[in-house]
Amino acid sequence: MPHSSDLRFTFVSSARGVEFDVIEFTLDEALSETYRLDLDLSSFNPAIDFGAMLDQTALFT
Repeated sequence: MPHSSDLRFTFVSSARGVEFDVIEFTLDEALSETYRLDLDLSSFNPAIDFGAMLDQTALFT
């Protein structure tokens, strides 16, 4: 099993290319149900406009 320090995930919003480190995530799926992805994110950028990120695409890798 990999250690938490062996993997690094990122989350990048299309709103001005804002990038976050992913602290933790869970992905739930079930038959005939939509997927649910919960992310705990971290950033050292204090000037992030979270309102501009709403309803924008993002990339989770």
